[in-house]
Amino acid sequence: MVMRIQYQADTALPAQLVIYASDNDSVTFHDDGIAPDAAAGDYKYAAYLKDDINLFKSSISAKMALLSQKGNYLKWTGHSGEMISDISVIDWSRFDQNLEIEMPIDFLYGSDCSDVSIKKENSLFITDLAVVENGARTYNVYTGTGTPTGAWTFGHLMEQAANEAETGISAAVFMREWVKQWTQDQTVNGQIVPKRVDVIVHLIGPWLKKATGNSSLTVTESNWEGIWNGANEQAIVQNAPFKLTAIVNRLDVRENTSYNTFLRNAGETRFIFSLINPYNGQVNMHINNDFENQNFYDWEGMNVIFEYGNVAATRCQLQVYAQQWLTLSSMALGTEPYNAALQIITNQVTAASAKPTGPNKSALLRVRTNERLFVNDYSQHGNNIMWSGFDWQLRQFEIDPASHLLKMAPVTNTPVASANYALNIGGFTTGTALFDILKGKDLVNWAFKPSVKNRLLAGNHNMPASMLAAVADVSYDFVTYWDFPWLEDGAAGPYYDPYAIGAGDYPQYKQMRQQLSLNTCQGCHSGENKVEFTQLHPRGYGQPAVYWGTAPTYENRLFDVRFQFNSGITTLPSATLPDNYYKNGAATQRRQIVSAFLTGRLMSGNYSTSSWQDDLNTSVDNGKDPFIDNSLYYVSDPSNNTYYTSPNPQMRWGYNDLERRKNDMCSFLSSCCNCTFSIGEAVIKNVFFVPLPVASH
Repeated sequence: MVMRIQYQADTALPAQLVIYASDNDSVTFHDDGIAPDAAAGDYKYAAYLKDDINLFKSSISAKMALLSQKGNYLKWTGHSGEMISDISVIDWSRFDQNLEIEMPIDFLYGSDCSDVSIKKENSLFITDLAVVENGARTYNVYTGTGTPTGAWTFGHLMEQAANEAETGISAAVFMREWVKQWTQDQTVNGQIVPKRVDVIVHLIGPWLKKATGNSSLTVTESNWEGIWNGANEQAIVQNAPFKLTAIVNRLDVRENTSYNTFLRNAGETRFIFSLINPYNGQVNMHINNDFENQNFYDWEGMNVIFEYGNVAATRCQLQVYAQQWLTLSSMALGTEPYNAALQIITNQVTAASAKPTGPNKSALLRVRTNERLFVNDYSQHGNNIMWSGFDWQLRQFEIDPASHLLKMAPVTNTPVASANYALNIGGFTTGTALFDILKGKDLVNWAFKPSVKNRLLAGNHNMPASMLAAVADVSYDFVTYWDFPWLEDGAAGPYYDPYAIGAGDYPQYKQMRQQLSLNTCQGCHSGENKVEFTQLHPRGYGQPAVYWGTAPTYENRLFDVRFQFNSGITTLPSATLPDNYYKNGAATQRRQIVSAFLTGRLMSGNYSTSSWQDDLNTSVDNGKDPFIDNSLYYVSDPSNNTYYTSPNPQMRWGYNDLERRKNDMCSFLSSCCNCTFSIGEAVIKNVFFVPLPVASH
């Protein structure tokens, strides 16, 4: 048969594309006018395929039948989902007459995964205390119990990444130089990043006191390095004040394997740690004391994420690794057999020299930190300090090949803050001044390039390094997102819009804006999907993070009034931002520990009285209960109802990222690797896999 694939126009595409159906089976598609290609240069590629036609038809028909039986399916664009109930019909009668048909890709969502039963809590996002506090593999710094050199301890992972046998850098030096970057101003991507004042109070001081066994030790900015250097190195490593909170399978961030046999990006395996106070085993918190009468949000702790690149080199090798993750779903969560099997999986990426071609021969791609704890705390520094005015901050660190140390790096896919045009940025200005309009010019110029625009719409863009921020900030506890300056028909003012977006393109513009924002740190962790700065809130010892079952873990916490945007707020532009966060107005709110963005489950209070009203829409959800595991958590686009007038369509977006990851893993495991299969079906399936941006959240 002849297969034709229409690509988006992109001058970088070659005249011929070699598409791999598996590691050992490939097909060459032409856009060079050579038969069966009809015309060169129209981005419609064609190839002859020799296939088992009956197998091709029966396999796809079976998947379409499953879809029809279910009546709907979740379709994903990047991280956002949409419930589709309009199932396509394939006209096989035309196909049987040797006539060309358009093949709907609905069937890609038609696998029932009957042989791939994936439990999220076992195989995707593992937070059970019997795993993350397992004494054979972790160490409780507070009680001194467990295994100080355990496979999942913070110190062990740092030790393996330092790889002293190869680099000559000890783990103690490796970690000292890492924490030092909060105590001194840093220059990253040409930007100055000021030091964080209270890193001594909350991290370095308690760490050194515990490592030296001297709880009354005085630790200051001027003496801490001397104390560190004089301490026992193993004591430094073993007493790192971090508690394992989650082990995460990110197979979903792999590249598309259709275009080469060697995997440059085989997905990731991640560890999430929470900073704890080593003298009580809990996370530190800035407690709300109604300072400035603003009812400030109670801010807790710090998370540190180790992000390792999976070391599989081919699709088949990666399927073996994925199968190991799947096997965990058939085991009892937290038992010794389960934990031993999980350690076999994680050892493959955490071991020293796991990736001979990587810096330090490590598979560690980056370390990310997420905190607001290191800003000035007025309880420490006096009420003259505006604690409310300091930033939440996410930093990214990567191993520098020259020094072999973790160094601050630009934050992936997050532009410099001055490029943001969201209305709640820059002191809540309306953004009508010319300098405000032009500050996003470089971002708009990049985003509206045709090839970039298409990638933004598909949710798989990668921003150039020159545009990236040194850190990601959210100021004043305020919820933020990313926006562009855009021209509205009839609007006055110098709105920058080099491509003259027409009124009919506004929904497309909003999707571009949403995908850009969702893949920034500020958007992902704040106003774009209504997350309160961390997808998994920091956890102390004994504190669960259950998100499955009937009773997800939650806590009562005081929220900043600016998270509500209800009509009673008069000091902020509530009229321009009514559809952002909306709480039930009580002094304290139920905050679920694992975000609704991840779980698709909104458990912020009683369903009928205290749920977030803008996030529930049963008509969009086809009548599904929002608490059901496979439904979506809906949020209103934060750019709805801004000062832009009509046309400004009211958009909503649905999220359930663990369900998306489950669907992706199911699809990957259901595809063949060097076995008997329909090559036509495999080509379609592989070509239409759209990878997430590199280092996606």
